[in-house]
Amino acid sequence: MKTISILYFVLFNLSIFSCAQEKKINKDSQKMFTEFTQKDKFNKDESLFYPGLEDKNIQSNLTKEINKLAKTFESIQSSKNSSSDFYLKAIESSLKAIEKYDLDTEDRTRVTNYIEELMDIVELESSNGLLNNYVYGFDPTKK
Repeated sequence: MKTISILYFVLFNLSIFSCAQEKKINKDSQKMFTEFTQKDKFNKDESLFYPGLEDKNIQSNLTKEINKLAKTFESIQSSKNSSSDFYLKAIESSLKAIEKYDLDTEDRTRVTNYIEELMDIVELESSNGLLNNYVYGFDPTKK
């Protein structure tokens, strides 16, 4: 009987610890999402050899689309159903909305850089070919 009590005690403390860790991660990622949405996007970035968006008229719209994806990622992460499928569907939807701008390869690559930043926040390891398909027109995961 004493062994079972000790086991329950250990499991209870582990569950409390894991909840505390989860909240810490959510607070950290919440800060990261806020910082991401507040930064200027599609400006010249020499560290990435990115010349900046040539058509300044669409810069605001693209920024809104990327920030909208960030908010969607944040919502998915805070939900109980934060499987990778939800993130992938959000990426796919966002890329479809951005396709109407007919961007060149450099700008498409910059879009995917932003999406990869968001993927890093939620620790999503792969876009399952969505980003490669968007930039280069093919999915390397399919033969």
